[in-house]
Amino acid sequence: SLHQPAPIWSLRYEDDSEILIDQLLDHLVFGCTHISHFSPPKKMLPLLKGLTPPKWVEALDNYVPSHYILPTGRTVNVIYTPNQPPMIKAYLQAFFGETEHPHLGPIQSPWRVGLQLHLLAPNQRVTQITSDLTVFWQHSYLEVRRQLRGRYPKHHWPEDPLSIGPQSGAKKRSKRCEG
Repeated sequence: SLHQPAPIWSLRYEDDSEILIDQLLDHLVFGCTHISHFSPPKKMLPLLKGLTPPKWVEALDNYVPSHYILPTGRTVNVIYTPNQPPMIKAYLQAFFGETEHPHLGPIQSPWRVGLQLHLLAPNQRVTQITSDLTVFWQHSYLEVRRQLRGRYPKHHWPEDPLSIGPQSGAKKRSKRCEG
């Protein structure tokens, strides 16, 4: 953008690469109020990762990933908004069989963050929002199941969603015997 201040380039960077990194990052994050607003040019990412200490690159990849891998193996975008937990949108069936709520960050980390799940019906509309998958299965699922079963009979809506694995797509229609 033309309104961003340009970094001041000088020979002093040869002596202190930290100044270069600080100036470069100041230029790239100018006007960003949240990590999700940071979108450097894709060609610059290898340069930034090359200049950044490996522990910071690993931390960003662990705690602020751009994507999340669902139990089905499908990848979805992680959406970051100010003052909200990170969020993903995925079909409800993708979480069948899951007993623990999805998080970002290593298991033992004190900075581990739970994802807000926007659970989608087959029409890709949000049917439920939850920050606690276990509570959803125990309290809300049966009502959601009742509603979705009537609207989407081709899909599998088990009484006990924890008894089966994650699903992707509609169940196959059974073949009818014609005589």
